[in-house]
Amino acid sequence: DRTEEAFQLLAEVSSRCRSSGFRDPAFAEIFRAHADVAGKLLGDSQLRLGCLTTALEYATAREPFSTVSCVLAAELLEASLEAEAQEEGPGAGAGGLRRAEDLAREHFQ
Repeated sequence: DRTEEAFQLLAEVSSRCRSSGFRDPAFAEIFRAHADVAGKLLGDSQLRLGCLTTALEYATAREPFSTVSCVLAAELLEASLEAEAQEEGPGAGAGGLRRAEDLAREHFQ
């Protein structure tokens, strides 16, 4: 399956980015792509959240705010809202949602 192949390739590249020891903002796009495949094609909302969080960490490695970090903060909020909707009962994922809301507010002041 090509989706699984893409996922495995992105997982390998993501792992190499993490193990390189460099916090280069250019790596953010790798984690964003990994998040897209994990969430939208495989339906793994928790992995999507993790990848978007990592992408945001890399995007802000040199400067706290940028166009890229604003986009990632918005995507993280969207993913958090979707993940909470899938959780059992209202407020089940409230901690992660609250952090995503705070990050979005911080980026869009």
